[in-house]
Amino acid sequence: MGSEKFGVNFSLDSLIIFGNEREGIPRKISRGEGVEKFVVPVVSNEECLSLSIAYGIVVYEFLRQNNLLPKIH
Repeated sequence: MGSEKFGVNFSLDSLIIFGNEREGIPRKISRGEGVEKFVVPVVSNEECLSLSIAYGIVVYEFLRQNNLLPKIH
């Protein structure tokens, strides 16, 4: 499990890897050099996000931080 880190900084060359909902990412990968783990915070410990919802949140944040969101007129 990653830390509850809210201030993750994504650069354009970030590699974001998502593990499956049950087992996460293999230790061989998650404990590698330069790996920064984080979790998407939820309101309650009893609730959890599906992988697809967490993916959408993280990708949105990556796009936002790198000014890649489409302009809405």
